[in-house]
Amino acid sequence: MSHKTCRTKVPNKTRTIFAALLIAGLVIVGIAPVLAEGEKPGDVESRGMPQLQRPMQPGAPTQPGVPGQSTAQLPTFPQKFDVQGPESDSFGFAVTQPGQILVEVQSQGAPVIVTLQGPAPQPISQQGAGQVRLTYNVTPQDVQKTVLWGVQIRLAQPVPPQLGGRAGGSVMVQSPPVNQAAVQQAVHALTTQQKQPTPQEQQQAVEQAAAQIEQSFQLRKTQFDRQQLDRRAALHAQIQPQLDQLQSRMGGQVRPRGLEGTEGSSGEPGTPPEGEIGTRALRGDLLPSTIQKPMDLQRAPAIVQSPQTATSQQAIGTAGSGPGPQSVMPNPAIASLSVGQGQPGDPLMINGSAFGASGGEVHFILGPNKDIVYQGQTWWYDNQILVNVPDATGLRAYNGFVYLIRNSDNAKTQLVPFHFDPTQEYRSIIYTQDKKIGNPGQDYKIVGGSTNLGHHQISHEDANPFWGFKGNDEFFTNARLSNDWVLDDVYLTPTFFKRGGAYIQEKKTGTNWPYFNVRFWIDGCFGDTASYSKYIYLVSIKGPKGIPDGIVVP
Repeated sequence: MSHKTCRTKVPNKTRTIFAALLIAGLVIVGIAPVLAEGEKPGDVESRGMPQLQRPMQPGAPTQPGVPGQSTAQLPTFPQKFDVQGPESDSFGFAVTQPGQILVEVQSQGAPVIVTLQGPAPQPISQQGAGQVRLTYNVTPQDVQKTVLWGVQIRLAQPVPPQLGGRAGGSVMVQSPPVNQAAVQQAVHALTTQQKQPTPQEQQQAVEQAAAQIEQSFQLRKTQFDRQQLDRRAALHAQIQPQLDQLQSRMGGQVRPRGLEGTEGSSGEPGTPPEGEIGTRALRGDLLPSTIQKPMDLQRAPAIVQSPQTATSQQAIGTAGSGPGPQSVMPNPAIASLSVGQGQPGDPLMINGSAFGASGGEVHFILGPNKDIVYQGQTWWYDNQILVNVPDATGLRAYNGFVYLIRNSDNAKTQLVPFHFDPTQEYRSIIYTQDKKIGNPGQDYKIVGGSTNLGHHQISHEDANPFWGFKGNDEFFTNARLSNDWVLDDVYLTPTFFKRGGAYIQEKKTGTNWPYFNVRFWIDGCFGDTASYSKYIYLVSIKGPKGIPDGIVVP
């Protein structure tokens, strides 16, 4: 799989403007953090569609740190915070002379960890619920290192909100008076000297994340295959006592039909080695290609003589020179099935009476006009028949039927209900082209970031030293799956997380809506590099093998 990193850099021009306006009074008017710069010429585009960039959303909230705001400035305290799960809130401030920093947090909800970040050798953290206080005496050496500080608040136990993982409240910061000239110099240095990952580093990170996410997807398929084998083994175990009893009654003379040319332990064609019925004969790997024929339930049943007719014929045969008395066979009848539903390859024991000693046909009605004659190995006895569910690819689930036709006289049994479960397969999808609304590719909502959906990387960055931001990216907002296909799972792997992160907050698993949303957050940029929240994703869907899923994926 080829992957291309979607780079989003803060242009030097924007950094210069940002610093200059801060010099004019630390109030920037008309500028928001640049989070969605277009790709440079020569960059690889998404497969099947041009490079997509998400513009700043009109009407977005205007609180600090949120994309779409019209101003960015030093926070004035107190400030409100709200954190859930693994995310965090952060607030930057400046300290330009020695003195004491006092941080007071009032919180409600789950316990939080409050961290003071700055030039100190180690961040200062305090955990608690209710009120949390931090103090630190800034030294002249600290001021020489940097004047930019930050407060981060996160949950002590990052559990989901539905499990109590949420807290909110206010944070108050008190510090010595600020020398604005010193702040201006620090911001200018930060915005012009921030380090960016090289294209090679980003490409390598995406490739590694893609390999990891593909491994997770393949593991999911392997686990499903293992579950199917275990389920089939359990079905074998259920019918094995009946088969053992059948073989015992026949004195070992029961022979499977439909395997001419197969050498068994006795050397006779069509006879598997003794004891192999629980493995080779029932695994489903002995099934040849399925033969389908039009449904024909109107075939005339064999003529069954009435007792009076039989008596008259017996008398004629006795008195004259014609044939002797003829026996009358009752119509075959199915009493029960070992299971009421099954998938291709599953063993099925048919119990009943008058099936005949010369065999016949086992029919599965697995869809409208889909009357399929079973062509695999058959264990046939007058009151029990063992077959496998036919390997019918390209069919959806169906409330069908099973019936038999006896060879000797073409007599039929009644129709017995049987629910057909098709073989499931897995597919991975990344994005859609929503042709219904005439807006190719706009099947997602990216909050203040950029995306290269052809290589499924979503990128959020923040070069602002005073504010972080957070939001929800939504995917497959319009698409729906069809033909019994459903969302199986969503995999998310980080490519670059620095003072930020992302996780899947919601997904419609088990439904035909592959929608999911990703909660991301980014702290303010308090160091020499920007803050990042970059990730890739992969969506796993499952449905009947050989059936279109209905979603448009280039």
